[in-house]
Amino acid sequence: MSDERARELEERGIAAAKAGRKDEARALLQHSLRINSNNDNAWLWLASVARDKRERLLCLQKVLELNPQNEMGLRAVRAMGIDPQKLVPQRATIDQSLIDVDELVEEPRVPLPSLDALQNAQALAEEIAQQYLATPPDNITWQQKAKGRAGEREIWVLRSQITAAVISFSAVLLILAVIVVNNSPQLQLTLFGASETPRPPTATRTPTPTAIPPTQPATSTPIPPQTPTSSPTPNDAILPWPVDDAGINVFLTPTPTQLYQNAGNDNAIGTAVAALDRNINIEDAIERMRINQQQTRNTFTPFPYYFEALLLLKQDNPQGALERLDEAQARLDDIESEFALSASDVVRHTPVINLGYAKVYQYQAQKLMEVGRVAEAQSLVEQIETLLQEAIAIDPLYADAYVTLAEAYILVGQEDDALELLNPNVLQPDLLSNESIIITRGQAYLAQGAAAEQRGDEEAARTSYARAEYEGFLGVYINPFNEAAHQLRIEAALAMGDNALATIYTRRYDIQDDFVSYLTYFPNSAAAYRQLANSWIAEGKPDFALQSFSQALEAQGSNEVLADVRVSRAQLYVDLQRYDLALADLNEAVALNDRLATRFFRMRVAYLAGDFDTALQDATLLNEVGYPEVATIDFIRARILIDTADTDNIEQLTQGLELLNGILDSLPEDQQAEANEYRARVYLARGEATEALQAINNALLVNETGTRRYLRGRIYEAQNDRDNALKDYEWLITWSVVYQYDFLPDVLNRYTAINTAIEQEQADATATSIALTQEAIGTFTPTPSPTPQAEVTPETTESPSSNSG
Repeated sequence: MSDERARELEERGIAAAKAGRKDEARALLQHSLRINSNNDNAWLWLASVARDKRERLLCLQKVLELNPQNEMGLRAVRAMGIDPQKLVPQRATIDQSLIDVDELVEEPRVPLPSLDALQNAQALAEEIAQQYLATPPDNITWQQKAKGRAGEREIWVLRSQITAAVISFSAVLLILAVIVVNNSPQLQLTLFGASETPRPPTATRTPTPTAIPPTQPATSTPIPPQTPTSSPTPNDAILPWPVDDAGINVFLTPTPTQLYQNAGNDNAIGTAVAALDRNINIEDAIERMRINQQQTRNTFTPFPYYFEALLLLKQDNPQGALERLDEAQARLDDIESEFALSASDVVRHTPVINLGYAKVYQYQAQKLMEVGRVAEAQSLVEQIETLLQEAIAIDPLYADAYVTLAEAYILVGQEDDALELLNPNVLQPDLLSNESIIITRGQAYLAQGAAAEQRGDEEAARTSYARAEYEGFLGVYINPFNEAAHQLRIEAALAMGDNALATIYTRRYDIQDDFVSYLTYFPNSAAAYRQLANSWIAEGKPDFALQSFSQALEAQGSNEVLADVRVSRAQLYVDLQRYDLALADLNEAVALNDRLATRFFRMRVAYLAGDFDTALQDATLLNEVGYPEVATIDFIRARILIDTADTDNIEQLTQGLELLNGILDSLPEDQQAEANEYRARVYLARGEATEALQAINNALLVNETGTRRYLRGRIYEAQNDRDNALKDYEWLITWSVVYQYDFLPDVLNRYTAINTAIEQEQADATATSIALTQEAIGTFTPTPSPTPQAEVTPETTESPSSNSG
């Protein structure tokens, strides 16, 4: 079994190494070698993903120890300039390890006792035993002890003191516990609340519709509860309800929940709620809101204006939403016309209109944060704070005002302000069990934990995540039919790294098992299956995650949720290097919910998938709206310019180079290395070999890849540095057994051409040297001797052998 496990880990490690995921490959191969350390192939692959030369050398040494004839290991060691014979230690010969058997035969070193000594020892032992077992004499008298033992009284005193101290300390703790419980309603709910039972929510009619958007998980009356006002019923003769062929109302009235009570088919507010909740029939719902406003002109109510503003936000029309709210505010400010409201009605309706303005400003702040305009978003949050503090002052039980203000704080990174606002110690007692407030407080803890994690404060981050998980548990405990509570609990578990717990919180169980999980209560929720898929990903089970994503797309969910499912699955496909499938999912996500973050993700995936048109289209749009990731966007544009340019199109290559030079310092380290590789390519095409060499060396310092070695070899060739070029080409040829290089044929051709040129030059140099030597010898004239000699004739100088000198 262990061998099969080791083999499986080895295969996964090799696959990761071939895919370029070195860290993952290193971890898998090391795990495999811990199970089976005698696998020379695993050691060889581990050498290919080593962090440095020393680690690679140690791995190769192990390869040759296990298999001295491993051809790949021998070539790799030689490529590092080391003799394999010197790397493997010599073993002792068999003759040196043998021991002469005769040396083992020797006299015993411990002498044995004699027979007489043994008999004497036995007699002495029997005598001692008899003395020990003898009956004691009868004349022994026992004396009663007159006093206690020494120190006995002091011991009793000490024991009494310790007992008194323990009793006193326990009494103090009990008193403190009673005080804490009496002053903490939330703790009273936890300790003495009803037991957890899965039950559907009660569908109770209320005279006043709720004034909150459908994304909030709890209800609160938008006007003081002591003066309820029912909304008028629209006249069907003015705008009849649309029906299908079977005569059934096509407007989907929301399921009765704690958030939206059953308003009935004749309630215009119910139409708006259904449209907001399901993102359908927005135009028809807006029309009904305007008809309702006309019908209630004489008896003003703010709800048609409020819900129409939310519907317009669904259409990305914040300006139109503000105009409708301005109309409602003008009615509140009217003190002269025949339709002027009483002062008490103005006060009663102000919180609803203020909440509507706050929702619009929150929408605008979200859009500003997406493009990095933080200061403007913070200015809007200040306006939200002013509006909702006024609403809370009028109605201290207005839960929606607390929730919306806390969400605005979280949006701009003011999590501490949100937690202070929702602190149970300062909230009204009637708000302590409000699900919306509980869940928003948990989201604030999640954001606080993420901020602490970015600062490197792991302990503070885990504490915040644990508190968020508790708030999610509390929300599920109060109402297991609250989706937001389930999602909060799962996200907190994932943030804490407890992936198995997140899966348990999500998976479906039989309801009689008495375990509250997301899919148990929402078996057809796309959001629930998306959470389950995220849990599987965190556990390292991509196959299960893909199955859950498919189930999510077949389940029920809004366009926003289905778009999030597509984006999450696209990220998984990117991790699996299936860029075509990832791009298809992102195209669907943009069609469902066109968000800038999705466009930014699709731009990067489209480039990896080779769809340069889509990548450039998204890059242009993101630049136009001022998306904050300017460096990454321009990096994609530069790469496309360089990738699509011919080697002789210097103008287009230069455009890409200028973009890279402008953003180089703004990129993260890994992208800087890629940018330097592209810069080196352009410099080489422009004939600037020195700049190209400097750029590619900077890239190789971050990560050593085959493409970068290949590019540097060509740069060395351009500089006529054939020795260094050969070293890079030899490195590529050595590792081509492990990695499949598309450019290997060109490497082999260049390697052969350089060696051929060197051999030819050496041959030419040898021939030239010989020719020069022969020429020198043929024209050589000896120095005349100092002694008088006969005249030397020209024939004498033709033969070197005739010259004795």
